[in-house]
Amino acid sequence: MALADNIWWTRKSRIQTEKRLLSNAFHSQVILLWYSFFSVAVSVYYLKNPQNGIESISWVVYSVLVLCISGFINGLSFKERANLIKECYESLNSILYQASMPNADLTNLSATYESKLNACENHTDKDFAIAICQEYWASTSSTRQISKDFHSDTSENKQLSKQALTRIPTSHHWYLAASYFITRLLILMFFYVLPVLILLALNSSIFLSDLTFTG
Repeated sequence: MALADNIWWTRKSRIQTEKRLLSNAFHSQVILLWYSFFSVAVSVYYLKNPQNGIESISWVVYSVLVLCISGFINGLSFKERANLIKECYESLNSILYQASMPNADLTNLSATYESKLNACENHTDKDFAIAICQEYWASTSSTRQISKDFHSDTSENKQLSKQALTRIPTSHHWYLAASYFITRLLILMFFYVLPVLILLALNSSIFLSDLTFTG
């Protein structure tokens, strides 16, 4: 059952990896669209309302930066990587079923399992932590209590109940999951408001006064 348990948790972790990559693909496309629209809108505004000339140059540089970011994001291939991850965890279903059989050939199944893992990138520690926390949080209160009792039992003859989870989240798992979502939220907020921050900086009184003093 150890092999079947490893396969089961690997599959859950790879599902989280796919979700992360697809989310990255979605937000990256939305951010690029937002940057492009903002750049064009501000450029049109400065054409109608010319200032000191530095703004138009700055937004040309900004447009080139958006083009570079677009090429970089396309090189990350989020969707292609997510498809490989999906093929991997879907192929693990048959291996999991065979490993759960009483007279399973664990040696051959382990080799097949390893080959499937090597077919794509590995999941991260945070993907694994999120999978454990999600399964624990989604389970019923009775399942959580049974799982706690099983893992707190230090006797050698303890038996795993069918309702119990083979792994429960530790404080480290909760920390990894929480830090991931908080960090991700802050990073996304920064990238979404970045064009606005640049516009405010270019139009700030301090920036304009520095340009006047330099000139």
